[in-house]
Amino acid sequence: FHLLFAATSIPRLAYPSSQHEALAKLNHMQNLVVSLVSGIAPSARSRAGLQSLVLEVLCLLLDIIAPKLRPVSTQLYSLKEKQQLADLISTMLAYNLTYHQERLPEGQYVYKLDPNVEDVCRFPDLPARRQLTYQAKQLIAREIEMEKMRRTEALLQARNLGEEPGNGLDEAGEQADTELAVPLNHQQRLEHIIRRAAVEDKPETDFFGRPLRRRQVAVAMAPQAPEGESMESQMGKAVGKSDVWFRFNEGVSNAVRRNIYIRDVL
Repeated sequence: FHLLFAATSIPRLAYPSSQHEALAKLNHMQNLVVSLVSGIAPSARSRAGLQSLVLEVLCLLLDIIAPKLRPVSTQLYSLKEKQQLADLISTMLAYNLTYHQERLPEGQYVYKLDPNVEDVCRFPDLPARRQLTYQAKQLIAREIEMEKMRRTEALLQARNLGEEPGNGLDEAGEQADTELAVPLNHQQRLEHIIRRAAVEDKPETDFFGRPLRRRQVAVAMAPQAPEGESMESQMGKAVGKSDVWFRFNEGVSNAVRRNIYIRDVL
């Protein structure tokens, strides 16, 4: 019997590692769920526990955040598509989801869900579901960042405009006068732009930056044609018998152009 296992070289024993791999994968999934729950809005967190979130919510949530989006600019979206995109951004912000760009070992760039809850509720042996394109994920990530900045700015403005509790009517009146005296941020920016435009009013310059000096040309009164002369004869005299001809050529020229009046040429 021992001859079946006899060998001239020492065999290498491979100890089982499935328990360690399962434990590492379990810790990874728990960290993903904890990071997801830590950023969920309180209104959604109060109605979803960890177990119900994993078993009931995440599988359907991944289908909700993967709608059909046209690969065009958002300005070309219809009202329904814009509302669909707004609902998608609101849902992903409510569950603390976004897309982050990562680089693969092959050198390609992809957008992955962060936190990547697909590892929690989707098994690798199952058929792959429909995924968003790279352009769609890039658009969603940009819209999420913009929406975060809008909400942060709105919160700061609400705090700045909020009334603090005072001890008397005098403090309330002084605070109201202060709020009325200080304009809003967008009004300050507009006033600054208007003032800067008024201060930086520069004279007209040519292509090389030299100031232009307009020649004061006295406009002579055109001789009035006699009443008996018709308009056709006047046009023939002005165009057909003139020494100056103007011919219009169609086409495009990339040369430096400047507005020239006819009185400057004559």
